[in-house]
Amino acid sequence: MKFFLLVSAAILNMMLVSCQPLQRDPSVKRPVIHSASPYIFFSLNAKWNIWDLPLSKSKDTLKRTVPENGSNLLIFTEKDTLAFKLNVNDTLRFSTVVNQKDTIKNVIIGLRKNASFSEEYKTRNKDRISVEIPNVSELANIMIAITDVGLRDSNMINLNNTYHADVVNWFLKFKKEPAIRFLDSIMNNTSNAGKYELYYTMKMYSTCYNMDTEGIFHRDSSILQMGYPKFFTAYDTHFASFQRV
Repeated sequence: MKFFLLVSAAILNMMLVSCQPLQRDPSVKRPVIHSASPYIFFSLNAKWNIWDLPLSKSKDTLKRTVPENGSNLLIFTEKDTLAFKLNVNDTLRFSTVVNQKDTIKNVIIGLRKNASFSEEYKTRNKDRISVEIPNVSELANIMIAITDVGLRDSNMINLNNTYHADVVNWFLKFKKEPAIRFLDSIMNNTSNAGKYELYYTMKMYSTCYNMDTEGIFHRDSSILQMGYPKFFTAYDTHFASFQRV
């Protein structure tokens, strides 16, 4: 297999100028490649991979992180080759026909690296160690702390310190706000594991947001994703409303 990949890489380098470009417009007919096996090979970020094709499904999607300036991606079988550049937020489509009978619709999505920092940030923090609490993450912890569960669960919230006492003394008057009632309605009616899943989601995914001087949320943090984003979107509106209190 190693020999096959090395030889294929050399052939691909020579064939690059004649490879089919992958279309980004979904209205344009998909390029098609053919394979005698239920897998294809691809190279992204200068690393070789095998893409196993699920013949029981008609569609298969890969999500891969790429640099800010994109990455060259080569796809090939023993019969055909595709070459294109995958950029951040690209959704590229093609089809693979396996053994002249099974057709798989392939989708490749380019993702930004989960954590990325500007050159200015790197320069400013070189050889430094700092401990910071993002303001939106702190807000998430405060919201959980004044829920019914948060007020009594010492495993979830540290109840025995002066900071917690200060938080409760100040924020408990907002317990009837729609956002806190929303959290209570979920946490009071779910399993213990469900309570911690919600807490984990709120705490971790909130680090993906920044709050500006006007108190407005922006999804422009250095962190792309943490926790379970599909759950957090359900709380997003309530979460943003509480910061305006």
